[in-house]
Amino acid sequence: MNDLDFYLVCRFYIYKSFYLLFLKPIRDSSIKSLSDEFVVRSCNGSGDKFKMERYADFLAEILKKAEDKDFLDKLEIEYTKLLIGPHKLIAPPWQSVYDGKDETLFTDCTLNVRAKYAKCGLKVTKYLSEADDHLAFELNFMLYLAGVINENAGRRYEAINDSVEFLDDNLLSWVNRFAELLGSCDGIYLKQAAFYLKEFLQNDRKFLNSILRA
Repeated sequence: MNDLDFYLVCRFYIYKSFYLLFLKPIRDSSIKSLSDEFVVRSCNGSGDKFKMERYADFLAEILKKAEDKDFLDKLEIEYTKLLIGPHKLIAPPWQSVYDGKDETLFTDCTLNVRAKYAKCGLKVTKYLSEADDHLAFELNFMLYLAGVINENAGRRYEAINDSVEFLDDNLLSWVNRFAELLGSCDGIYLKQAAFYLKEFLQNDRKFLNSILRA
């Protein structure tokens, strides 16, 4: 495996870890995936491109503490409070909230994201009840594209272009604000995860653009 292929594989597993963190609270079902040696090696072995070593340490500490059921319960309470409700959310996890002025869901922004998924033959399983521009779904789309980049040489550059476009038009248009708002909240892991996500997305964009310019 050459250096480029190595970094492309690393970014797949880093995206996978962030997707799992923001999809739902950390529970037994996700601990195994987050502890995967490929996630750990991807974070620690790609520091010159993605600078994820501190994120790897953070993740390892959280997962070690997650061996305790009471700690897992605290993680679930935090996720529910900050990303589900029932009270008004300080940092809503939907792009459309940040795209408009009235924090409305299921807007043209949501439909545009849905169209990008559909272009690749994808559809959110909960599309009738959960907006397509939820952070976890947008990360899952990047994860899907990362898989195409790694597994389909004929579509590699098309998928890289789609990834850069999605970062520019979607994730990077609102995740910085999302992370900033979460940063004002008390919590064990979500605000830290959002900070590392913001850093990773910015570095990933630089990395993908360097491939396109080569």
